[in-house]
Amino acid sequence: WWRVPDSGVGRRYALVITRRAALYALQEVARLAKLHLAAVDSGPLALARATNAPEGIVIQAESDGCEVVVLKEGRPGLVRSAFWGAEVIDLETLAARVLDLVERSVATHNDTSPTGPLSGDSPIYLAGAATEALGSQIAQSLGRPLGNWAPPLDFPDDLPLADLATNLGLALREVRR
Repeated sequence: WWRVPDSGVGRRYALVITRRAALYALQEVARLAKLHLAAVDSGPLALARATNAPEGIVIQAESDGCEVVVLKEGRPGLVRSAFWGAEVIDLETLAARVLDLVERSVATHNDTSPTGPLSGDSPIYLAGAATEALGSQIAQSLGRPLGNWAPPLDFPDDLPLADLATNLGLALREVRR
């Protein structure tokens, strides 16, 4: 957990929960590789940092699952992850699952957020292998524009930002301290 800087709505904290076995497994891998883990970070939070956006919906879709981050006031307001198994599914089924998760996530955020709902024109930021095939369909179905990844770093014009979004966000964790 950590305290989120005050934004006028009172004291706020961010809390990340994971299974103990997953954390122990990561620590064991690091120990065997003779690496020192200074910190562990969440993929969805890294994705949120990589957008450098005040508001939007970050979607990382893969064939086996999806992560959704709803950004409001430059911070993750809601994070959802879904794993639907390793079986191969067709693009139509994948699109339906991603859209369902995103729509439910945005509805939950809009119904429960103390900072209010997202505006209807908040962009979506797409990352992950499955979003290349589904990107325009997702944007059209949600009725939202596609946002451009704009991490606060200098980078070459041809850098595949959507493919590297999580890694860029992890690097930004150290930059923003």
